Amino acid sequence: ASNYWEFGTGSKQTITEKIARDITKVQEYLTSGLATHGFVIVIEETDHGFPAAWDEPMDQETGVRTRVLRRWH
Repeated sequence: ASNYWEFGTGSKQTITEKIARDITKVQEYLTSGLATHGFVIVIEETDHGFPAAWDEPMDQETGVRTRVLRRWH
């Protein structure tokens, strides 16, 4: 996905779809009892354009704590 920002190729959707798959996978671990706590940490290496509170609603919807670490500045 970073190719979109660095080279103008690819798609912005690639990264958000990958994150969604990771959240779903961790949510399945929680639901099955395989895990008692779930986290997805996203390190934003370029300006992917995530809104400031993008990760908060996902915590409530899925039970998976999702955090975006903005490291591209």
